[in-house]
Amino acid sequence: MLGGLQGGDNAPVALATALALNGAQARLKAGVGFAEAVKACSDALGWEPKSMKALFRRAQAKARMSEFKEAIGDLDLMLESEPDNADAKAEKVRRPARASAGQRFALCERCRWTFVSPPPSSTVLRTASPTVA
Repeated sequence: MLGGLQGGDNAPVALATALALNGAQARLKAGVGFAEAVKACSDALGWEPKSMKALFRRAQAKARMSEFKEAIGDLDLMLESEPDNADAKAEKVRRPARASAGQRFALCERCRWTFVSPPPSSTVLRTASPTVA
């Protein structure tokens, strides 16, 4: 779409970056099109490599696609530039918890076990009841 933009005149670059990031945010809010959101954020980072908003939204989109290691990598890049960024710190804490919960759930689903309690510290497993016809 706007792939030919270069760094000379900042107004078109700023506009293209804003449009790409707004599109990514709309996809994140709608809960669809996460791959397109990642691409839009990557495009924005091509135009403005230090865009914290682009890194953060790309991390969110990658996490929604279960690409947790890549999401954490983007958050780490944010924290290298802004070590006190509260949003990046909070998101980074949430991502490993979601990754391990998803992995535990997948393992338990294979074994026909289900989670009874949502809190991780008090999670109790029970076998799934067989269906009686």
